[in-house]
Amino acid sequence: MVEHVTWLTEFVNHHLGDFALALLSALHIKPENPDLPIPEHVVMAGVVLIICTLLALFLRLRLSVEKPGATQQIAELLLTNPVGFGIKDLLEENVHHGALKMIPFVGSISVFVLFSNLLSVIPVFAAPTANKTVPLACAILTFLYFNWQGVRHHGVGRYLLTFAGSPRKLGDWFLAILLFLNLNGLDLRVEQVEAIQTILQVAAGRMSETELSNWIRTHMRRAKKS
Repeated sequence: MVEHVTWLTEFVNHHLGDFALALLSALHIKPENPDLPIPEHVVMAGVVLIICTLLALFLRLRLSVEKPGATQQIAELLLTNPVGFGIKDLLEENVHHGALKMIPFVGSISVFVLFSNLLSVIPVFAAPTANKTVPLACAILTFLYFNWQGVRHHGVGRYLLTFAGSPRKLGDWFLAILLFLNLNGLDLRVEQVEAIQTILQVAAGRMSETELSNWIRTHMRRAKKS
């Protein structure tokens, strides 16, 4: 199936195609189409970045507290609005603490996706998000950013504990262990009395981490499929 290519993509490849081929060759990457080493979605993503940058510079020059213009009001609605569906609104609802410092990154990704989708309305352009690699790249960047912020704020150990509900009491720890085993297709086969005795020993400090780990391994079994 021949991919439809816009005139802009042909123009960019005509002037920058040789440079792109040389760069890809140096990185030992073989382009999918040597005649068009710069794909359509990469060109269109570049167009979106240029448009968003120019709009941001235009908006920055016209920011006003007393007399906000139409462009500023639209930008503010993207950030926060009465419906509660703005970038700031969603971050405060889901992140709670430290939401404001994440606005620049999340806002940039959101605006990029918005304009990428709107670009297809113009006949001479195409939406870069139509290619699955573009939204996938945005998702990966967002995933890495939020996890990095979590590690940076909590530290590696405490951040990993948040996935177990941040256990504080001994019972919480035991439930976290059971949850971890269950998610990995394992069960803890042990009598109730022995389990209670083990929990009490850990609480009293009479069982070390190594002993508890060995006890878990001894009673760990592969979960039966229902």
